[in-house]
Amino acid sequence: MKRLLLAPFIALALAATPVHAAPPSEQDLEKLMVAMGAEKITEQMIPAIMSQSRQLIEQSLPADEEKRARAQRILAAQEAELRKMLTWSRLQPIYTQVYADTLTDKEVQALTVFYQSPEGRSLMQKLPQIMQRTMAQMQPMVLESIQNMVQSVEKEMSQDKK
Repeated sequence: MKRLLLAPFIALALAATPVHAAPPSEQDLEKLMVAMGAEKITEQMIPAIMSQSRQLIEQSLPADEEKRARAQRILAAQEAELRKMLTWSRLQPIYTQVYADTLTDKEVQALTVFYQSPEGRSLMQKLPQIMQRTMAQMQPMVLESIQNMVQSVEKEMSQDKK
C-alpha cells in the first residue's frame, strides 16, 4: 500500500490530461498492479503498520499491570481483525476502482512502464525503507499528539463531573 500511495504523485507529474481522456482498461490496471507488486505490498503493509501502531500505543498504556495486560489483549484482537480485513482479495477491487476513476489509460500505461523499469523496481524495493524511516521520524510527533488528545479528553470529562 505504501507504494500504491506513491502512484498518484507520479501520475500528477505526468502531462496534464484532457477531460475526455480514455479510462484505463481492466487489463491495463491489472498490469499496473502486477508491475507495482501491489499484492506483496499489501502483505508487507499490515505488519509495518501494526508494529508502528503497537509502539505508539505501548507508550500510552497505563502503568497498572492488570489494565496494561487487558489493553494488550484488546489490541491483539483488533490487530487480528485488521489482518482479516486488509487482505489483497478485499483491497484489490478498491484499488482498481480508485485507479480507474483517477487515472487515464495513458497514465496507467506510463506508470506500468516506469514500475517495470530498473528505476521503478529499485524505487519499489526502497519504498518500505523510506516509509519505515519516515514513520519512525514522525513517531514522536504522533505520540505527542495522542498524549495531548488524551489529556484534552480527560480534562473535558473531568469538567463534566463538576
